[in-house]
Amino acid sequence: GCSWTADERYFAYVAMTKPIDKATYFTSDIFESNKYDFVDDWGEKNDGIVDLSLFVLDIQDQTVRTIGGIDSSKWTVGQPCFLNQNTQDNAPTSHVLVYTAWSTQPRKLGMIYCYQRSSRLFAVDISRMLTTDSGSMDIKYS
Repeated sequence: GCSWTADERYFAYVAMTKPIDKATYFTSDIFESNKYDFVDDWGEKNDGIVDLSLFVLDIQDQTVRTIGGIDSSKWTVGQPCFLNQNTQDNAPTSHVLVYTAWSTQPRKLGMIYCYQRSSRLFAVDISRMLTTDSGSMDIKYS
């Protein structure tokens, strides 16, 4: 999923995070390997899709920022949508990003044919992240 802000400067989207390089028997001093360990994916027609993250693209600055703080061992994110709150002069004052998160516990049940998965809606105000130079923002959930 993806979403534009009302002023079309920011674009939120969901993408896979870069996987961590796995060790093989020949790249490690210790004879241990995790290259062929099982990794639970979404299956069905989504083989190979493991960890998804939220990203925000700033069109004007040509930068991409990661929305961090989402526990990928418990949740898979999707369907981002910007809620723009405007002042009386129609200038955007904050950018609230709402997204769906599906539970991955006890296992990923599929994204296409299994409709009764547990899910929640999360909302985060990312205005502070968009005005700083940091590359990502960790979010504290309660």
